[in-house]
Amino acid sequence: MPGLGSLASALYILDLPIDVPTGTDLATAAAAGITALADRHHSIPGESAEPS
Repeated sequence: MPGLGSLASALYILDLPIDVPTGTDLATAAAAGITALADRHHSIPGESAEPS
């Protein structure tokens, strides 16, 4: 799975301009993905990942 560093490097190497809304969207998507992976990694089979 490519990491956020890979994405940032590709954008830099390709010299693609990133405006604030696009940067915010990328950061939001990255945070959601990291959170989802963390929830899945730390969940116990048969139990909800959400606190009750």
